[in-house]
Amino acid sequence: MASTKEREVPRALRQYIWNLRTLPKVKQFLWRAAVEALPVGVELVRRGFQVDFGCKICGIRETITHVLRVCQFTREVWTLALLKAHPHLNSVLCLDFLAFIPSLMSLPPTGISATSLPIWICWNLWITRNHRLFADTAYTAREVISEALGEARAWKEAQSSLQKPQASQATTTLPPPAISVICNVDATWHAESEAWALREALFSAIDVGFDEMQVRSDSQVLINLINSQETHTEIYAIVNDLRQLVLSFSLISSHYVPRLNNVEADTLAKNALRALKYQVN
Repeated sequence: MASTKEREVPRALRQYIWNLRTLPKVKQFLWRAAVEALPVGVELVRRGFQVDFGCKICGIRETITHVLRVCQFTREVWTLALLKAHPHLNSVLCLDFLAFIPSLMSLPPTGISATSLPIWICWNLWITRNHRLFADTAYTAREVISEALGEARAWKEAQSSLQKPQASQATTTLPPPAISVICNVDATWHAESEAWALREALFSAIDVGFDEMQVRSDSQVLINLINSQETHTEIYAIVNDLRQLVLSFSLISSHYVPRLNNVEADTLAKNALRALKYQVN
């Protein structure tokens, strides 16, 4: 059954998002933005998480609309974009902003058709936000635009090599199926090391666009911490990062597995440790 937020999305916007000719991960991102399901500061606080809800760039309360349109950094990005019209800065709701995107046209000489560029700008604004939050890595507005242009062109070139479907075969595009991914984690040392390894794995999965994941670890301590709301722990900071990162997935679960069932991850971790020791010596 559709949630209240899903029912509030206008039918035209719903069809626009799911019929976009772009990567499934970008469609999923736009849909989650439309139904306010992205783990921004204000949403995390509303769900009971004790986190700073301020934007990591400007300090203003972080909403989805703020990330994609309102933040001063975001405005600078949109100003640099080669578009026939720029997004309205007076609308309050994310839905209003997303509904305006179809009217944004890429200007020459970008070589990108129709509304492709604005979609990739939104995606890269979100990725930039995540890198700033979880990796403390900052990008300039020009770097964000450059990355958006590069990805839009790469997507266009990839599609041009595919055979165009016949008109008689045209069908309504349905939401893409969930991507099921199993992530086995091991760090050979203690729970904190394994938590850092899992943090990097989740961050990479978000960048790739995975929407569903099952995490397996042979650290019972780590799994218990992730699945609980315990705050009095020596590794609370990294565990808190993990709890925020998992909210980026529509479906995710964490499970303890015995070491014998985690052999591949354990072997990779030990090999990495041996290689590190060799480099140091």
